[in-house]
Formats: sequence, C-alpha cells, structure tokens
Amino acid sequence: MQQQHAIPLRKFGRSDVNVSALGFGGHHLGDARDEKEARRIVDEAIDGGITLFDNCWEYHRGKPNRGMGAALKGKRNGLFLMTKICTHGRNKELAIQMLEESLRRLRTDHLDLWRVHGVSFRQ
Repeated sequence: MQQQHAIPLRKFGRSDVNVSALGFGGHHLGDARDEKEARRIVDEAIDGGITLFDNCWEYHRGKPNRGMGAALKGKRNGLFLMTKICTHGRNKELAIQMLEESLRRLRTDHLDLWRVHGVSFRQ
C-alpha cells in the first residue's frame, strides 16, 4: 500500500527524485533542549509527510546536525538529506573537512545534496 502524505510530493529540480513540497530546516534544532527533543521534532515532521531535510555545518556549532543525525538514525531511506557549507572566503580543503564533519554529525555516509550556503548562480 502506498503511503499517503499530508504534504504533497514534487520533483526535485530536474531530477527524478520526489521530495515533500515543504522542507524541514534544521537551524531551529539548535534550540532543542536535547537530542530527545530533536528526535521528537523530526519524528513529527516525518509523520506529517516531510521527506526533505536541510541543515548547515555552521548552525549553532553543529548542534542541529547532531540532533538531526540522532533523529534520522534508522530512518534515512526515503528521505532527502541535504546540508550546506558556509565558505566565507575559506578554502577547498576546509570545505572538505566541513563536509566530513557534517557526515559524522548527521550519522550518514552520503547526502542527497551538498551546497554552498548563501550563494546563488544565474544561468
């Protein structure tokens, strides 16, 4: 039986991947009291039909990444996980370190999207 989502799914860009039309931004998980509260918040998002989860290496010194990682443990399949780096004049070696640290914090070996925070590209 196909799961019914309270939030409609949409194609992500030009890919064949469908994600929830509403995404979950991880920044506010930095305000969660502890990982238990972060897990509850993320569980409610998943139960509500959210499949797109976004975070950033720099938010609250990594607390949201750690909370989201704890919350998504064992639930990664079927979810679209992205994170960002903030370059602010930093070099590529540091960007790779940020990526690896984000993967550890998020308790995953892969991302669905990794992007530079605050940079937009025009065609």
